Amino acid sequence: MSATAIPAPVGGWNARDALDKMEATDAVRLVNWIPRGTFVQSRGGYSVSQTGLGGPVETLASYAGQSNLLLAAADGKFWDVTVTPTTVATGFQSDRWQ
Repeated sequence: MSATAIPAPVGGWNARDALDKMEATDAVRLVNWIPRGTFVQSRGGYSVSQTGLGGPVETLASYAGQSNLLLAAADGKFWDVTVTPTTVATGFQSDRWQ
C-alpha cells in the first residue's frame, strides 16, 4: 500500500462547487478547524458554563419569546441555562431534539 499526500484545506470551506470541481485545498467540511495561509489550526477548547443538569446535554437551543433563553436538554428534562439552571419541563424519553 502506498501513501498518498493530502494537502491541508487552506482554501477553506467550499459549499458551492461539486466535489469533482473543487481544488485539492478546499474542504467539504471544516468542523472546529480554521484554515490559515499554509496550515489548518484546530479551534480552541471550551469552557464549562453550567453544571448539575443530571447528565450530558444532548440539545442546546436558543428561544426568543418575551425573553431570550438558552435551553438545554439533559436527564429527560428541559433546563433554562441562561443564568442559573432551572427546570422548565420534565418527563422526556430523549434529550435529542431538533
